[in-house]
Amino acid sequence: MTDTAELKDELALPAEGEHLVRTFDAELQVGDGRTIDLRVVPYNEIGTATDPPDYRPYPERFLPGAFERQMSAANRVSAFLNLEHEQGVKGIVGHGNEFRDESDGLYGSFRVHNTADGDKTLEMVNDGFLRGVSLEFAPLRSVRNGEVVERVRAHLDKVALCRTGVAAYQSAEVLAVRTTPLAEVEIVKPLPDELLERLQSQGVAPLDRLSITKMAWDESLDRFDDEQYEASCLLVREGDESAKERCAIPVLEPDGQLNVNALGIASIALQGPRSGLVGISEAAKAAAARKLLRYYRLAGMDAPKSTLIMARK
Repeated sequence: MTDTAELKDELALPAEGEHLVRTFDAELQVGDGRTIDLRVVPYNEIGTATDPPDYRPYPERFLPGAFERQMSAANRVSAFLNLEHEQGVKGIVGHGNEFRDESDGLYGSFRVHNTADGDKTLEMVNDGFLRGVSLEFAPLRSVRNGEVVERVRAHLDKVALCRTGVAAYQSAEVLAVRTTPLAEVEIVKPLPDELLERLQSQGVAPLDRLSITKMAWDESLDRFDDEQYEASCLLVREGDESAKERCAIPVLEPDGQLNVNALGIASIALQGPRSGLVGISEAAKAAAARKLLRYYRLAGMDAPKSTLIMARK
């Protein structure tokens, strides 16, 4: 590996600490809120960068933890959101609300301001005109691994939404426009295979990030096949019976979407006598309540106090 001092001479790179820009293509999921979730930059993915002074293309990769020091600082959410790198206070349309440094990249949640410019930005995002995510950052430590410049430590300054993405990093993307901040959404990391097998042997299924629907809830069993019904239910008992006999309290649609209108019904079902709860231990009910709480968080909703109490048992 070649450290930063040698990189500067060999590639004519800008000085460490100077602000650089990376623009990414984005895939949009439309919502109705003022909070924009996005993956600011992916880790361990090689992209093509061009910087002053000579703008010669070179391969670049951000390493996991590149922003770790900044994320642990008190002002970690001070980054602003602007439109196509328009500078100055007038160009700011939102501010960072929460950042998460995950194994596959840096994720951010930005609150779009309730202004004319903020409304215009949201409209263009939802209509698909703003499809690029552009990162402004200061490289603090870089090394060269073969031909690839690796960003070991960097400081995030601003994030811009752009009309056209230059595909420096294919997997940087706008994740959603939502009504609730990223801090209130549980993002479940992929589990190691060994741990996943142990959990599954105990009847525990990890939750993934889910699509959410507000359509009217229909509990009709004939809508589900056995596999869909078992995946939908909070309570799953072992046995030779069919899933519709072993399982109870569904909350997911057959296609896997979380139905927010099923959550209240599920909370009530966990509390009272119901045929689906016959033979269910208090420990199993508590586990179901904890899973239900996670669904509430994924939906950005407050769970009933009774469910909170049951989950602690």
